[in-house]
Amino acid sequence: MRFIFDKKDYENYVNDTFFNSKDSWKWEWHKNEIVSLTSVCSTCKTGLLYDENKYNDKVYYYCPCCNKSPININGGNYKHSQSIIKREIRRKAFPNLYKKVS
Repeated sequence: MRFIFDKKDYENYVNDTFFNSKDSWKWEWHKNEIVSLTSVCSTCKTGLLYDENKYNDKVYYYCPCCNKSPININGGNYKHSQSIIKREIRRKAFPNLYKKVS
């Protein structure tokens, strides 16, 4: 799904799914910045927790209620995984700012 927003329409874009996961991410906007970024279980709507595996640079997001591990993000720690999600949100919210890499 591709979103194209007018000037202030991005403020209505406050949830989405990423990385072929059914679990959604929710956030708020403060000016042009993403704040309160959280992930939510698609099954029970509980906020996902995370676990960092420092040996293989992976972050696992999992549901404490369902015991499922729906999202794995490679390449860094928790802070890095949050920046990857924020980058994807900005890419969709402000498509004219990002060029397609060929």
